[in-house]
Amino acid sequence: MGNRKAEPQLQLCNKLVALLATLEEPQEGLEVAHMALALSITLGDRLNEHVAYYRLATLHHLLGHGKLAEHFYLKAL
Repeated sequence: MGNRKAEPQLQLCNKLVALLATLEEPQEGLEVAHMALALSITLGDRLNEHVAYYRLATLHHLLGHGKLAEHFYLKAL
């Protein structure tokens, strides 16, 4: 039953992170991206986990956090 609740939350988080990145609000997107990652791990959804790592990397890149961006890009592989 927990998975049924987590899946829509994950979809919402993914859409919100994408929107915040598009609006060039990477700092606000970080918390949501971390929530998406946690939900992906909880659901055991490896594809969405990799997507969450990639989005975290992109947000950190936009913020100029080179080392963190690299870390999350490597996790996305």
